[in-house]
Order: sequence, then structure tokens, then C-alpha cells
Amino acid sequence: MDIASSVNKGTFLRIPSAQKADDATAIPPDAIDLRQLPPDAKRVRPIESTFESMELKATVLERPLLMVHGLAQHADTFAAYKNHLVTEPQNRWGGVYNVDREQEFLSKKDPEARLFAVDISDNLAAPRVVANEIRRAITAIMEKTGAESVDVVTHSMGALVTREALRQGEDGIANLAMISPPNHGSYEATAATFLGDSRVYQHYPAAKLGAMDALRLEFGPLGGVSNEWLHGLNNFWKQDKDRPRAAVITGIGIPTPDASATATSPGDGMVAARQAPLTGAEFHLAVPNKLPAGDPNFRDFQEFRYNHLQIVSEPEIWRTAAEFLEGSEGKARTRQSFEDAVKQAEASNREIRNTVDSAEKVRLSHHNKQKLATRLAVAGAASAALGLAANSVPILGPALMLGGTLALGAGAIYGVRSAESLGLDSREAVNSAETALNLADSLLHRYQRNGRQETLQDLANSDISKTMDKTRSQRMSLVEADYERRYRQRWQSRGMHIAGLGAVVGAAGLLGQAFAPSILGQLGMATGGLTLLGGSALSIIHSAELGTTSGEASRMASKAVDLADEVVAGFKDQT
Repeated sequence: MDIASSVNKGTFLRIPSAQKADDATAIPPDAIDLRQLPPDAKRVRPIESTFESMELKATVLERPLLMVHGLAQHADTFAAYKNHLVTEPQNRWGGVYNVDREQEFLSKKDPEARLFAVDISDNLAAPRVVANEIRRAITAIMEKTGAESVDVVTHSMGALVTREALRQGEDGIANLAMISPPNHGSYEATAATFLGDSRVYQHYPAAKLGAMDALRLEFGPLGGVSNEWLHGLNNFWKQDKDRPRAAVITGIGIPTPDASATATSPGDGMVAARQAPLTGAEFHLAVPNKLPAGDPNFRDFQEFRYNHLQIVSEPEIWRTAAEFLEGSEGKARTRQSFEDAVKQAEASNREIRNTVDSAEKVRLSHHNKQKLATRLAVAGAASAALGLAANSVPILGPALMLGGTLALGAGAIYGVRSAESLGLDSREAVNSAETALNLADSLLHRYQRNGRQETLQDLANSDISKTMDKTRSQRMSLVEADYERRYRQRWQSRGMHIAGLGAVVGAAGLLGQAFAPSILGQLGMATGGLTLLGGSALSIIHSAELGTTSGEASRMASKAVDLADEVVAGFKDQT
């Protein structure tokens, strides 16, 4: 089933279920519209008794487990879960991995360690930037324990970071359990990004909106793709034949904004349940108990139990994750030899270099067209302004205003089309450059995992780790430049919408004046004209900035490919 299209439409095709009505895993039909969930969705078996909750036994982890936190959080998101798991003596705690304290983490081997957490260096950075930290953590865990693969449990955006690591080439994950994952985005992030763009309200500084931008809803209210990165990530997941075995565990109980500020869906307050499913992944839904007052296990405020932050600390969630991980061999991923990987990267980089260079040539052509359109729009705006000022002069005033408006509209439309092409060219260059960095990082990780470092200290101090720091820095510059380009493009589009509204109002006023002169018609002309001018000015300003930011994104793309070429050349000499 195509999860994305079902989320877009808001429904899933329901088929007869093998679950009985009294089955503990059957989702109560009054809890949520079942059409919003995959047909095989199951309810998280509730724990009603406090004795059952307090005495829940931890299961033995069959391979190292890495816990990945979400947006604006840290590794201690999993503190309660970690303390539960280590009650089983075989689940030895292995420590917290942080890329800036890698040497400390790699200070000694520990083959018996089974439980780890990652503390992402920048918990507000876009998943595209920090996904490689998940890969580095997995490499370090393999070196410490000798394991060939790991299991991963994520919370919130940690799912997207981990899935981005898979897209970047990670092949060491056997099983992936995602708790409250915004796999198709969150309306809160959509609203926060818009308000941040508008400088109306900034929960996070403008320079720190990378992760929030990535968490925007995948689809807009009219059904079109509104989050290109997330849409691409989900398409990759669907097409990845080697993807790990996966499960989604999410909860409801709190009306959650979904698609608009006034439209809500059952969810955990941050992520609507219907935005969490993922193609091929098991789906488990935690539904609050509704026990009557007087019941021995009655608890008040159960609706809030599975809120976005609390859910990760609930025993029944731990049990569901354990049952998913227990007894599974995971999915074996296809791995090519190191020498073949170097050859593939070298060939791919040649193609990527050609793509980036070609995209830059086309981008420059569209940039020149955009500048021409801007001059036309400015001339039209000046003519319309003169016409508005000379409105009392018969024929001349309306003619200047009409001619200026038409020139302004033509220039603005031509400019928008040129800007859209400009954005596409820049995006193609950025995406190609990210592919080059992904291949380079994969070579670095593969080299480390092949055991070519003699000791853990060699690994921590090696040129490989230093090169990974370079690719991380270059990726951050690339993503930041691309975000600025998209920011300018969004505001240019908004400016055109405002101008379009002004044109409609002004035209209505002009027609009114032509057939029945009145103050209302004059007011419509004045209001429409000013709105048209303001929207056009906004669009023109951001069009000019778009040319600059798209150029910077293209330059960052070229630098990224240069770095990737250096990495490949270094390994080619060794092979």
C-alpha cells in the first residue's frame, strides 16, 4: 500500500481484519477513524495494573541497541527506558556517543556492552546535517563491541535522522523501532516555520530553523507536496529493497493540529497518528484506557498519558519495542566490497561533477532572465504609480496605470517563472552534491568497519575522523545555503500572491469607476494599486536575493563535490 498517497487523502483502504472485537490488540473504533491507519494496525496492549507496570521485566538485547533522541532534546530522553533495560544484567550500559567527544567514547573496547545512546551535537540542525553522526555512532559501537549490526530505537525526529542516515548509505541497522515519529511531518513545524519566516514569532532563532523546516508536513492542504526533502526521504524508503525491518509505535489522546490551525486529529499533541505510518513498517497505536471511577486500576487524566514527550517513558511502550526486537535476526543488507565502492564513487562523482557544472550554466541563464524581468516589473510599477497620481487626468492617468499594471504583471510573472527554474537548477546541484558527500562518507565508514585501524585510539585520532569532520562542516554549509534559497523562494511566491490579490481588487475598482464612478471605486483602485505595488516590491526584493542565495548554494555544491573527489582520490591510491 502507498502510505504517502493514503496520508495525502487522509484515509487508508480498510480490509477485513483477523482481529476479534475483544482482542487486546484491536484498536477501539471509537478512539480514531480506522481509515486513517494501516489495515494491519494494532493497539499497544495496555498495562492497567500498577503491579504489572512496576514489575515489568527487561528482555535480553540480542545485539547492541542505539537510542536516538529527537528535536531539541538530548540522550536523557531515554533515561527511564535505559534504567529499565539495564535491570537485565546482560544489557550492559556502553555509554553516550557524542561526535565531539569521540575519543572518550572510544577509550576502550567492551564486547559485552549492549546499550548505547547518541547525543546529537546540534539538536536543532536539519537531519541531512546530523545523520552522519548516527553513522559514526554505529561505527564506534561496532568497533567497541565487535558487532556486525545494531538495532535502533528512536523518538520523534530521531526517526527522520536515522532514516536519512540510511539514505546516506548506512547499512549496519538490523531493526528500527520508531516511537512517535513524524514520518509525514507535523503541523506545528509547518506553522513554526511560517512564523519564523515571517519574523512574527521565533521559538528558535532564524539560523536554527533547519530541523523545524525538515519537520514540515509532507503535503499541503491542497494535496501538493510541500516538503520536498521529506517526500524524497519517504520515496527512498519505499524503494529501498535493503531497508531494515521496522515498526512505528505512536499514541493518541490529545487533539493534535493537523493540516491547519483549526483542524485536529487524534495524536500525541505534536504528531497526528495518521502522519506516523510508514510503508512496510509494523504499526502499533497506544490508546488511553477509559476505566470508570471506582475501578481498582482507575487513573485520572489518562488522555495525557501518551503525550509526545511522556510516551517514551511508558512501560507498555517498552514492552512493545522489546517484543518487536526480540527473536529477530533483522534484515541482512547487501554490501559491496570496498574496492567496488571506490570505483562506484569515482564513476558517480564524474557524473555528479557534470551535473553540477551544467546546472550552474543553466542557473546563470535563468538568473539573467530574472534580472530582465525585475527591470520590467520596476518600470511597470513606476508607470502604475504615475497613473495613480495622475488619476484625475482623463485618459492619460488610467492609461499609465493600466499599462504599468500590465508591465508589472508581465515582469512579475516572468520573474516568478525564472525564479522557479533558478530554484530547480540550484536544488539539482545541491542534491547531486549531497549524493557525492554520501558516497564519500560511505567510503570513510566502510574503511573503518573493515578493521583497517589497529586500535580504537588510531580510529579516534585518524585522518578518517578528521575528514568526516570536514564532510560534516561542508554538508552544514550546503544545507544552510539551500535553506536560505528556499526561504527567499517562498517569500517571492508570497509576494506574488499579494500582488495578485491587489490586481484583482484594483481591476474591480477600475471597472466600477468606468461604469459607475464612486468613492468606493476610487478606494478599490487605490487599495488594489498599493497592494499590487507592495506585493510586487516584496517579490522583486526576494527575487534579487534569490539570485544571490541560489548562487551561494551552487558554490557550496561545487565545494562539496571537490571534497568528495579528494576522499575518493585518497582511497583510490590505497586500492
